[in-house]
Amino acid sequence: MVREEALTPYQGKYRAFEYFYCEECEKEWASANSWANCYQVCKECDLCVYPYKQHRLKQRKGTKKKKTKSHPAELCQRCIDTGTN
Repeated sequence: MVREEALTPYQGKYRAFEYFYCEECEKEWASANSWANCYQVCKECDLCVYPYKQHRLKQRKGTKKKKTKSHPAELCQRCIDTGTN
């Protein structure tokens, strides 16, 4: 089995919450839809940015699901690679 190089702090197989920082334009953002070793594209300068901090999402029991912003699939590596965008 070939092991992929760790490009992100989180190496689990489930979706994660992550924090991004683009060094080029100094923009910061967070996303609740990321995966291990996947980047998101910076909206400002169009660079691929890997998260600097991640943690696995925890399912809350007995709470209502919050309405969230739509996921920008065109900026997500996993969506781009799987053709979900």
